[in-house]
Amino acid sequence: LPALVVVHGDEYGWNSGNPYNGTILASYGQIIVITLNYRLGVFGFLGRCESSSCSGNSGLSDLVAALKMLTNILPAFGGDPNLITLLGWGSGASLVSLLMASPITQPNNRMFRRAILLDGSALAPWAMSKNPQPIFFQLAEHLKCIEKVDKKKRLAHNQRSAESIVRCMQDHSPQNITRAARKISTPTFLSRFAPIIDGQVVPNKPETLFGTQYGSLFRNVDLLVGMTNNPAHYLLPNDDIRLGIDKEKREKIF
Repeated sequence: LPALVVVHGDEYGWNSGNPYNGTILASYGQIIVITLNYRLGVFGFLGRCESSSCSGNSGLSDLVAALKMLTNILPAFGGDPNLITLLGWGSGASLVSLLMASPITQPNNRMFRRAILLDGSALAPWAMSKNPQPIFFQLAEHLKCIEKVDKKKRLAHNQRSAESIVRCMQDHSPQNITRAARKISTPTFLSRFAPIIDGQVVPNKPETLFGTQYGSLFRNVDLLVGMTNNPAHYLLPNDDIRLGIDKEKREKIF
């Protein structure tokens, strides 16, 4: 049977695969529906760079590990590892599109054959963290792993090895790290933590990945792209949802 792997969205920071019940879809579509979890927020997408190398796509690595596992266990459930479709929405769609153009997902045989993107892709302006270092050092400051410094002095920290800072972070509990991460300031509608260019899972910026240079990585993937109704309704205040938006707000939005 074909398999549909659902990658949930919601800004790389919350949600889970657990709430989504694929029973009816599996029954009517005669497919296997798989939902999964991956690391989110500071634990999934805290990026850091040293010299010319960057790391921090733990959430994406979780998805790669899940796909590797599925290729081994799907036959035991009557599934065909060669007929895997990835479906993602919002930030989940961004992750799926990054996996489409990642050399990690195709060492010998591609780990999935088709992709469905709803309300997002890695080309969206919110999809990537273009400069993860300031976020990394803000977190280090909130955890007291380095002294709080101004932006000019922070540049000097960029030249130091991040290993000692990471070791300090590892001494903190998950609760402390989560509380510290919430204190990090970010522009409205952007995530504190998002995928970065690490040279491995994400070898280049999306605009380049989906060009002719990397075309061989995704050219044989069947792709379906679409939108859902009101995908950003949860960003509206409760009063706007209950009473509606006024003319001024409407004109700003549209």
